[in-house]
Amino acid sequence: MKLLEDRLTVKDEIIRAKDGTITVREEQLKLALSASADRAQVNTGDARMLASCESQLAKADSEIHRLRNPGFFRQLLSPQSIQGFAVGYGVGRLGK
Repeated sequence: MKLLEDRLTVKDEIIRAKDGTITVREEQLKLALSASADRAQVNTGDARMLASCESQLAKADSEIHRLRNPGFFRQLLSPQSIQGFAVGYGVGRLGK
């Protein structure tokens, strides 16, 4: 009888130890899920910032392209072109 009581006591201790292990694992799972949610929130913020930076870079590239390659009318009406036409016209008038 003493042997059976000892075995039951040992099994009860094993069950308590497993309950403790289960509790610890549940806490670890909660912490892991919380960390995952926090990481997802940070990644979302990073993605938003990245999209904003890419938008700003696209606008800057567009402006650089516009300044480096002006349109036909903009080139035609630029001060350098008007000055060149005036000088050419004046030279042409003097040559007559």
